[in-house]
Formats: sequence, structure tokens, C-alpha cells
Amino acid sequence: PALTDALSELETDGSVVLDLQELTFIDSSGIHAIFTQALAREGQLVLANPSAEIVRTLEIMGIADHPQLHVKPASGR
Repeated sequence: PALTDALSELETDGSVVLDLQELTFIDSSGIHAIFTQALAREGQLVLANPSAEIVRTLEIMGIADHPQLHVKPASGR
């Protein structure tokens, strides 16, 4: 709920960047919060610096290539 609330409070029509560098695990509620916010925005929701495991989870869920999301792995990953 804290992530959903924080993202909902942002007042922007542009892209929003979430730095996932320190994220080591994401469950269905986290994915749901991210995806719901991506769909609610006019701009993209950029997921920056996700680990390979997080990228793989997003790919398995079928949302890594969604037009409202932009997954931007760190260089060298």
C-alpha cells in the first residue's frame, strides 16, 4: 500500500522513474502496484536498475514489454 500511495500522490503527466537498484525481491502485490500505476499514467513508468532476477520476474509475468513500462537495466546487466 505504501508504494501505491506514494505513486498516486505524484502530480506529473510525464514519466516517473523508480530506481530498483536495492530491490532484491518483488511479489505479486509489488508487481500489481507497479503495473496499476503504469496504466494510470499518461507518461511511462521507468523501472531503472532492476536486477536480472527482477527483470526475469517481469518477463515471466508478461509485463516487461508493456508500452506504459520501460525497464532500464543498469549497464553491464
